[in-house]
Amino acid sequence: MTSQATEYSAPASGGGAGPRGGIEPRWMLIAVCAATGLALSAALFSLLSHRETRLAEARFQLRAERQADQIHHAASDLVTSLRVLAAFFARSELVEPDEFRVFTESLVRNLPGPPVFGWAPGVVGDDGSESYPVLYLTDGGEWPVEVGWDPAAMPECREAFHRARDWGAVAASAPFALGPDYSST
Repeated sequence: MTSQATEYSAPASGGGAGPRGGIEPRWMLIAVCAATGLALSAALFSLLSHRETRLAEARFQLRAERQADQIHHAASDLVTSLRVLAAFFARSELVEPDEFRVFTESLVRNLPGPPVFGWAPGVVGDDGSESYPVLYLTDGGEWPVEVGWDPAAMPECREAFHRARDWGAVAASAPFALGPDYSST
């Protein structure tokens, strides 16, 4: 019987192939750990990114709601002041300019910004045309119009006057330019 010897040489240190030509188990473990770490990092990033987005949306929503509440309260205060002013004129036979100024000072003082209140009663001319000349203005802000100016000469204001008349309620116009004689809006 003859015996045959098979020679096997060990891989050099740091090599990658084992006796069967595969990857050594330690490199396999390192690759699995790295892949798992990357997958967990990506999942955690996605989770935190989604959470941050929801948090930012919630903060935005809260700020928007606060802003809307402030606008609502300011508009409500303004409408209430206008109703008080309208009731004042409805119950008075004659209102003098000083009386108007004294009455509206307290209304203007509590409103944001420099609001200007004016009184422009409807007047029907002999030809049936309507006009709304301003009789009184408050001193609450800068508005470059004078007593006697007819805001209904502007289509935006005329529509608001007609809505107020037809509905029996406060109506507002869209923002408008006061024209060539008046540079403010």
